Amino acid sequence: MSGDTAYTAYGEDGEELSGAANADALQKGYEKTLKRIRAAGPDTVVIRDTPASSSDVPSCVSENLQHLQSCAFKEPQDWSREFDKRATAAVPGAHLIDLTAEICPGELCRAVIGNALVYRDKSHLTATFARTLLPWIESGLADARPG
Repeated sequence: MSGDTAYTAYGEDGEELSGAANADALQKGYEKTLKRIRAAGPDTVVIRDTPASSSDVPSCVSENLQHLQSCAFKEPQDWSREFDKRATAAVPGAHLIDLTAEICPGELCRAVIGNALVYRDKSHLTATFARTLLPWIESGLADARPG
């Protein structure tokens, strides 16, 4: 399971929620979904959402080939957008694979790592870079297996 942490929840009267109310509603929704999956029996693994840039990364790279550091951005630290992490921790038997440290080493999200373009837009990884994450994904899946 994976999801977009940029979602906005709506209240019972259809009002758009924000801040802590939004984070709480999204976490409860994730927990409900995770519990249903766990009740059905399969191993349950959540892959954390990727950090997002405020600008289109490939465009920045094409405009700054000699200065790629100008396309880097700080790893966002936003408690309200970490509901996927909190929900996974709250559901027994659910496991989290968090690739943030590999995507943003040293809390700096770079546009290019190891000659691979990291993002294909503001928040989605390129297929090439995603393949470099295979060892961490495999390790996370192995850790999630019971016994």
